[in-house]
Amino acid sequence: MTWIPWVGDNYESSEKKILVVGESHYYDPYFKNDSSFKEHKRLDYTQHIVNAIGVGLEREKRDKRHATMYENFYRSIRFENQKREDFWHSVSFYNFIQQPMHSRKQRPNNKMIAKAWNSFKSVVDILKPDVVIFIGVKCCDGFNEFVMDKGSLLKVETKISNKQIPRSASVIANSKELPIHFIKHSSSFYSGDKWRKYFEAKNII
Repeated sequence: MTWIPWVGDNYESSEKKILVVGESHYYDPYFKNDSSFKEHKRLDYTQHIVNAIGVGLEREKRDKRHATMYENFYRSIRFENQKREDFWHSVSFYNFIQQPMHSRKQRPNNKMIAKAWNSFKSVVDILKPDVVIFIGVKCCDGFNEFVMDKGSLLKVETKISNKQIPRSASVIANSKELPIHFIKHSSSFYSGDKWRKYFEAKNII
C-alpha cells in the first residue's frame, strides 16, 4: 500500500462497517510547482484528502469536481439528517489504484488493476468491513479473475438509468461472505435519489 486508508473515528463501533473504495488519486492542478508531487509521497495522503474534502475542512481550496464526488456520494448514502462529518467518521475509505494518475485522462491499465486486487484482499482482512462500495465501475475489470473460487462472479444489476448500471458480487473474507457493490462514479451525472433507493434496497442504509 502506498497510502494508509482513512478509518473514521466511529468506524469500529458502526452498526454496519462500510468500506468505500475510490479509484485513484490525481496530481492536483491547484498546487503550484512540484508541491503536488511531494504531497503524494505522504503515507497519510488519503487520510489527508478525506479529512480535507470529505469531512470538509478545505473544500473550497480543492478541485471542485473531486469535492463533488465526496458530496454526492455522502448525500445518497447518509442516514437521515446525518452530518457530513459524522458520516465520514463512520466509514473507512481508500483508493483502489495505489499510484497517482497524472491526469483524469489517464486510466488504470490491467497491470495496475491486477495489483490493486491483491492489495484489496489485505485491506479487507485488516478493516473487516460488512460491505464494500466501489465509487466507479472501472475497478470491475479483473474481478472475476481475482475472485476465482473465493466468492461470486460479477453480476450486472437492474440499471438505475441508461448510463448508471450497478454491479454486485461477493467474496469470502474473514470467514464470511462480504458483499461488494460497484456504482457509477459520483463526480457527475449521478442520480443521488435513485442510488439512495438502491442502497436502501440492498439494506446498506
